[in-house]
Formats: sequence, C-alpha cells, structure tokens
Amino acid sequence: MKKLALVLAIAMIAAFSMPAFAEHQEPGLEIGGSFRLTASSYDPGYKGGADADWFQQRIRIPWTWQVNDNVKAFMRTDWTEYDYWGEANNKTATTANTTDHENDELAIDYGWVEITQPMWTFTAGIITTGFGHFTGYESYHEGLQLDLKFAPVTVTLSYGKLAENGSTVDNAATDDDDIYGAQVAYATDMFTVGAYAGKNDSDDDNTYMTVIGLYATANFNGATIKAAFDSFSGDALNNVDYDGEQLWVEVSMPFSDALTLGAEFLWASGADDGDQQITNIANDLSHQVFDYDGAMGIDEGMWYGSMTYFELATDDGVLGFVGKASFAATDALTLYFKAGYFEPEENDNLNSMTLIVGSFDYAWMPNVTLSTGIGYVKPDYENSATNDDAEVDITVRLGVAF
Repeated sequence: MKKLALVLAIAMIAAFSMPAFAEHQEPGLEIGGSFRLTASSYDPGYKGGADADWFQQRIRIPWTWQVNDNVKAFMRTDWTEYDYWGEANNKTATTANTTDHENDELAIDYGWVEITQPMWTFTAGIITTGFGHFTGYESYHEGLQLDLKFAPVTVTLSYGKLAENGSTVDNAATDDDDIYGAQVAYATDMFTVGAYAGKNDSDDDNTYMTVIGLYATANFNGATIKAAFDSFSGDALNNVDYDGEQLWVEVSMPFSDALTLGAEFLWASGADDGDQQITNIANDLSHQVFDYDGAMGIDEGMWYGSMTYFELATDDGVLGFVGKASFAATDALTLYFKAGYFEPEENDNLNSMTLIVGSFDYAWMPNVTLSTGIGYVKPDYENSATNDDAEVDITVRLGVAF
C-alpha cells in the first residue's frame, strides 16, 4: 500500500500544480475492428508428440471515447481469441478453459482512462507498461502510469498490481505481487537515450526481481540503430539469487523503396552456479526476435516461444546473430524473412540453435490481407542420442480490418 500511496501522491501533486489547458479534441466515440482466421499445421520435431492441425479465429473491437480535451477512455474486446474451431461441440468435463468456447468467448484485455494536461498524462486501468525496447521491463497489469513531459526530457512512473495473492490483507502469507518502475528519456530528432529501473515484488516477502537498464535509438544516414543493456538481480526461494546481464543491438536500413535489410546481435551472461538467470522481471514476451513481421505480427504459432532468446538453455545465456529482410515485390505483395544462429555460453549438451522465419502479406483487396508464415527451429545437441529433429509450424491467415 505504501507504493500505491506514493504513486497516487505524485499524480495528485502533478494534477494540482499544472495548468488545465490542452489541444482541443472533439468529443465522440470511435470504434474500430478486425477479424482474423488462421489455419495452422505443426510438426513438433525435437519436442516430441504428434503432428497437429487446427483453425482459430478472433474478432477484436477497440473502443475509444474522447470525453473532452482532457479525458479519454479506451477498451479493447476480443471474441474467441484462444478458441479452436469445434471445441464448443467437443467439450468434456475436463476441457481446459483455454479451449472452452462458452467460458472464454469474450475477453476485455485492455481498459483504461487517460487524463491529459500539457506537461503530464495520467493513465489508470488495465494497461501495458514497457520501458526502453522492452528487453528488461514490460508488464501487462491493472495499474497506474504517470508520464511527465519536460521536452526534450520525459519521465515515466509506473505501478502495477499483478496479484492480491488470494487476500486483500497484506502480510507474510498473503503479500501482494506488485511491479513498479521509473524511466527517464532524452529525445531529439536524431536520437533517443534513456535509463530505467524496475522491481517485481513477489507474493512472498523473501523474493523479488530488479532490473536496471539503458537504451538508445539513433538515425544515421538512413539507418536506424537500436540498443539496450539490462542488469538483473534479486532473491529467489531457497537461498538462490537472480542475476544476469544482457545486450541487444539492432541495425536496419532501407536500400530502396522496396528492400530493407537488418541485423540483430544478442548476448546474455549465464547465471553462476547456484543462481538463476532472468531475462525480464515481468516474464512477458513483448521482446521477441523471431516474431513474424507484417500483418501476422506477433503470431501465436506453436514454434513461437520455442526458445527464450536471451536464455538459450536454462541459466546458460546466449550469443546470437540474426539477419532479416523485407521486400515489396509488388504494390500488393510484401515478403519477410529472418534467419538466426544461437549458441549458449556454456552447456554440456546443446551446441546451437538455428531458427528461420519466413512470411508474406498479400493485399487481396482493400481491408483484406492474405498471409502465410513458416517457422523453423533446429537444435544441435552434443549427445547424438538426443532427438534434434526440426520443429516446423505453418500458418495461413485471412485478415479483415473494419
């Protein structure tokens, strides 16, 4: 409660110390939407198990209310996002909620109010807070965020409630799971640099995770360079410490109106003996090197999440390189490609991991896009008896915006 009171106090001080004027915005309700239907085929390869094929669909409706110049509200609703076609007709008593068409048909995944003044913005509700390039701190939660604008400097303060731990009474047995942090950034037309810190207090008094990070974005002769460095610490259970350092650098550049090339470099130290490596204090998946590009975005294909890119094997860190390209073959057809090679810093069995992701978007007609993507993951193990068959996921998607 002390942390919540601190954030609220800062917000109230800002509210009463700033003049109430802003750029005029017309009141009204804006509704958008999208529909997608995906068909997937999955070969589990080295993970084992049977091949799988399925259909999924999602209808997403974002709602924005512009109440007046200072107040805005936002909500996003998803229908049947995690349901497979046919699950409603094939339910059994043990069917999990994630495939229960009746229980999970409608979800409101975002909903917040935003209060804006010229020098600050205050947001409260179901939000996502991310610092830097989302390599070390990104969290989806019910919480508060205050953005203070002192151009060219911005300051962001964030507080999130991840869990009440079964009780509104906060003591050693039912302490809350909170996440909170702060970021300072300096931005110009040529570059942005910033620093941030965050802490995730677990629902156990004796466990927590912290991160201190630096990030930068720069534009140089048409190229865009992004970088982030994170240092982690904290206490886990059973006298185990959290630790880890990681570095990510991305360079991308358009070579013509049609062709853009890029490269990414990743490094992360493995944890010392008896310690545990962490790669994000909220354990979210926003920073994904091998997500799809284009309309498919961060797809939930079975290959996705096959590896934690900063932790190739448990506590063993990583050294990796990725090359990528996008090519507008025609006005309607765009091709995307990524290939990467990764090695753990130290591992007795896993030598390396190779990943390839390819996809394309075809603008079939206005507001309608057809997309296809293939994800390929191939490990190389020291022990020849260990299964190292490639894992492959193929997804075809119809997307409609309205």
